Amino acid sequence: MLLCVAALPLAAQIPVAIPQEAQLRAYLGDRDIDEAELRKRLETMGIQVDNLTPEQALQLRPQVEAVIAEMEAERQRAEEAARTAGSRAAVEIEAAVKDGAAVEEAI
Repeated sequence: MLLCVAALPLAAQIPVAIPQEAQLRAYLGDRDIDEAELRKRLETMGIQVDNLTPEQALQLRPQVEAVIAEMEAERQRAEEAARTAGSRAAVEIEAAVKDGAAVEEAI
């Protein structure tokens, strides 16, 4: 059922009425969304995806999309932080080498 809920944004893009499970997993995978983590977050909100009817899944679509968007934003922030940290480290290494340290020492 989680896949049905998570697929709601995808369903509008697919001409088939009910998307296939593989397509739903691909939708989450394309967005780098871990299904288990999505389930966990939805459960903390009181949403038991395995027990949802199709009607309930449609009603909960905004909440599910919000959780997916939150997960994507968190991943993007983490990637940006890693890039920033990597850039800082490179600058520090370069400065240490200019000050006379060997590259191995600077690293």
